[in-house]
Amino acid sequence: MRLTTMKINYWIIFLIGVTVSATSSALDLNVDSPTIKAPRPGQNISAGFVKLISTKDLLIDSIESENISKIEVHTMKMEKSTNGETIMRMRKIEKPLLKANKAFILQPGADHLMFFGIQNTLSKGEKIKVTFNFLEKAQIVSKDIIFEVR
Repeated sequence: MRLTTMKINYWIIFLIGVTVSATSSALDLNVDSPTIKAPRPGQNISAGFVKLISTKDLLIDSIESENISKIEVHTMKMEKSTNGETIMRMRKIEKPLLKANKAFILQPGADHLMFFGIQNTLSKGEKIKVTFNFLEKAQIVSKDIIFEVR
């Protein structure tokens, strides 16, 4: 009888530990207004926008979506060209970081998402699942976000 009780107690402790570790890696992320611009006719690239707020520092490891070849976070900077004109250039942000409790805003005319190789026509009002893979304490944590085409 005692041996059975001990085994049950060990199983309870094990299950509590698994539950606590799964809960501790859960992602607390606030998502606001995820949208994708409808691509221009004949184009297979577009931009996306969203506001994210996390309770923890999170590094965006990758972003993916079915039927889209590549998704990147880009920034826009005003730079002087070789002839002295000021022009706006887009650059990929290599290691986008969400700082704890600070809004990470991707919006038109500023930092934004770039969608490359869109394989299907996207119609206004359509919903697209985009998966953000975050690096948190050397572990990948994924979050599916539904974007609306506008």
